Amino acid sequence: MSVEEGSKKKMSVSDVVKMIEKLKNQLDEFEKLRERIEANIESASTLIPSLEEEKDRLEADMRGKRGKIEEVDNMIAKLEDKKADLEEDIKRSEEQVSQINDQIEFVSQAKKR
Repeated sequence: MSVEEGSKKKMSVSDVVKMIEKLKNQLDEFEKLRERIEANIESASTLIPSLEEEKDRLEADMRGKRGKIEEVDNMIAKLEDKKADLEEDIKRSEEQVSQINDQIEFVSQAKKR
């Protein structure tokens, strides 16, 4: 083996050592990142029960509001019926007023004769 070949091998071993050191550093950084992610997941996991409670509360609230909407729809239908009845009453009263006016006019005409 020549001196030149030996120095190439030393360079190669040196390069490998540097590469291993670089990979070790990257692995350490990855491990730190994994630990932070794991901590974030754990922290987020503790929120699940309160999120489920909030979801249940919102669903119950929505059911209650849907029930109220149904009640309002029923009230609207009843009020529309009541309105129609009142409009009919007004129409009958207007007809009676018109008949009374006709009678008054007739009596007034008869009196003048």
